[in-house]
Amino acid sequence: MPCNVVIYERDDGQTQVMAVDPLATMAGIGNAAMEGVAAQVHEKLTAAIAAIPD
Repeated sequence: MPCNVVIYERDDGQTQVMAVDPLATMAGIGNAAMEGVAAQVHEKLTAAIAAIPD
């Protein structure tokens, strides 16, 4: 499953972390068998990004 994560430095010197939402990716494909996996990946990516200190 593609899990694109982008990390870059903004103009103000802060680090920005973003990830493509696997739920949105799988919704576009229409593969019902992958929806559960996409939901698990979504939860893990969300938790990982939330755990990054400010």
